[in-house]
Amino acid sequence: PIPARDPTPSLTAALREQVGIYRAVLEDLPEKQRLLLELRLSDELPFATIATRLAIASADAARKAFHEAQARLLVKLRARGLKPPGDPA
Repeated sequence: PIPARDPTPSLTAALREQVGIYRAVLEDLPEKQRLLLELRLSDELPFATIATRLAIASADAARKAFHEAQARLLVKLRARGLKPPGDPA
């Protein structure tokens, strides 16, 4: 949910809890998977650039590794009771 301009204390607490869970799950992932997710989702880098930065054989291999990391992240978030935005489950 998108918080209002002046969120209620309960909404603020819920959002903080969700962010804490997300950070904990990310910390639990292997470093290379965290970097893949960060470079693609936060920095929005193309897979060719990610492959070069992380010494992955090709853009296709980086794409595959990213999707594996993303799937692992989603499974772990669901296991912790979080439903990521756009998650049909």
